[in-house]
Parts: sequence; C-alpha cells; structure tokens
Amino acid sequence: LRYDFTILPPMKIGSEYDKTFGHYHAQHDSQYSYPELYEVLHGEAHYVLQERRMEGKEPAVDDGVGRVFVVHAKAGDKVIVPPNFGHVTVNKGSEPLVMDNLVEAFFKSDYAPYKARKGAAVYITEKGVQPNPNYPQAVKAVSLPAATFNKFVNAKLAGALERKKSYALFIEEPELFEFLTEPELCAFKT
Repeated sequence: LRYDFTILPPMKIGSEYDKTFGHYHAQHDSQYSYPELYEVLHGEAHYVLQERRMEGKEPAVDDGVGRVFVVHAKAGDKVIVPPNFGHVTVNKGSEPLVMDNLVEAFFKSDYAPYKARKGAAVYITEKGVQPNPNYPQAVKAVSLPAATFNKFVNAKLAGALERKKSYALFIEEPELFEFLTEPELCAFKT
C-alpha cells in the first residue's frame, strides 16, 4: 500500500473552489477498480465521487457517469472511494485542507477522462453544485456526510474507521485494510 498527503490551499479560480485534478483508478480485475481511503486531517473537504459507467468489463467509450455524490468531510472524517468511482477533492473552506490517503501502491491513475471533460460531472462553485456542460448529459449529485456515505459502501468497515485515525488503525489492525487490494470487499451496492 501507499500512504500519501495532499494539501489544498483555500482559494478560488473564478467562482470555482480549489480542487484536485480528478481521476479514476486502474482496474483490479474485470469487475472492479481499486478503492482508496482518505482522512481529513485539517479543514473541510467535499469529495465529488462519480461512478464510471462500464460497458461489459471495460469503461464506457464516452466515459459517461452513473451515480454522482458530493461527500462532505471535516477533520477526523474518513471517506472510502469505492471501486469503479472516480474522484475530485474540493476545498470550499477558508483554511488549508490537509488530508492523507491509503491506496494500492502500484497502479497508475487515469486522468484522461477528467482532462477531456474539463473536470468532474459537477463543479462546486460560489453558486453551489453546478453541472459540467462538457458531459453528454447532466447528472444530479446526491450530497451526503462522510459517515453516511461510508455506511452505504461497507457498514462494518465504516464503523471500524470511526474508532481511530486511519494511519494508527492501519498499524494496529492491518487486516481492516484488505479492501484496498481486494475491492470486492467494499463494492458499493446501493
């Protein structure tokens, strides 16, 4: 596994809040891509998670999206990025956003669909959540707090993640993190 830190300053570009570039994870097998786990260490984050539409066992040619969620997380919250979801992280706050993450170490992320469409399916702006006109059809994003979203992904794992900081939990109970290399353990069912 790989452990990373990301820092996003509080700023806007035009009316859009500062964000990461956005990407999908590589396929683990014919059914699932790799998941990821984030923890907000300082500030607040809005994770735009979008389901990558699949045609059979491969991503759709037009990189269309299925479900889209805007997951709100504050310091201490964790967010599970489930298999087959891409993600962008947005700092809508007035403080720097500091987060860490755990992910499988050897895959390469796919940034091309986000680059081609100039971002995720929705933007987070001063006016709220706005559809990205570069997608073939507008999608409605469902907003949820991190704890609620994680329970949809995997209730047992979500409960365990609430006990401690993710890094400390990983050191003490590494078996809880098998889902990062075995995506079927946290496939989003709902």
